[in-house]
Amino acid sequence: KLNDFSPEEQLQFALDQMMKKNYDYSKEILENFVDKHTENQLSGSAHFWLGKIYLFEEDYRKAAIVFGEGVQKFPNSIKAAEMYYELAKSLKEMNKLPEACKTLLLLEENYKGNKFTKDPEKIKEKINCQTGS
Repeated sequence: KLNDFSPEEQLQFALDQMMKKNYDYSKEILENFVDKHTENQLSGSAHFWLGKIYLFEEDYRKAAIVFGEGVQKFPNSIKAAEMYYELAKSLKEMNKLPEACKTLLLLEENYKGNKFTKDPEKIKEKINCQTGS
């Protein structure tokens, strides 16, 4: 049973399921993980991957909610900057352009030097954000 595994093993199992494209099962494991391990830093990564699955499924609203929770609860997660970036992408897809721009600005301010502050997909230009840089 999954609860007998360590948090690391549970997260790895969820990612294995995701790689096999068992998205529903992976989502179930990740949602359970996020609920059970609220204080565990790995929960930041769990939020990230859960959000990514919603992006794959084009459920941008749900993705935005998950990424938003992830960055609020786990600002120090190794996935935090990437979650901000994915949140901006989700907001862009929902046509919430001012919010997407604001999210990219927060990313730049909070994670200076992170590769995602360089906007690899040029989202900021595509949605014409008016920012300082």
